[in-house]
Amino acid sequence: MKRIVFSSVLIAGLIAVLGQINAAHYGDLFTSRPNSGQQQPMVYSAKFKECIAEEDFPVKAVTKFVNAFKESGRDMEKVEASIKKYGSSLDSTLKNLSYIDAHDFLHKQFQHSKDLILNHEISEIQEHYHREIMRLCYENDRLLNLDSDIGAP
Repeated sequence: MKRIVFSSVLIAGLIAVLGQINAAHYGDLFTSRPNSGQQQPMVYSAKFKECIAEEDFPVKAVTKFVNAFKESGRDMEKVEASIKKYGSSLDSTLKNLSYIDAHDFLHKQFQHSKDLILNHEISEIQEHYHREIMRLCYENDRLLNLDSDIGAP
């Protein structure tokens, strides 16, 4: 008889202890306060009103470098290779970001290149490079918007 009482008390104690451990693991699951300590996930809109548009590309007056710069095939090959490398780097970066972070990153890169074109005396080949960066940002921004329309109601 003592064994039955002792084993019953032991089992009840184990259940009480394990029950407390399990309840502590799941937080305030059994409290009387609804949603205590739990936050609803934030839902972001993937559509941006301030997306890059064709009108955002800078219109720049002719600079002193236009007449002085002579395009050589070798220089343009280097620039095109650099643009291609930048494009693949941009693609891999965007794959690792959320829609919102990707949009923000693209807008910052676009604005940086635009500022360089408008505010600095840069050569024509540098301007070409930054215009291509802007074009890549514009195209990727447009693709992100198309992707965000897929799940939209």
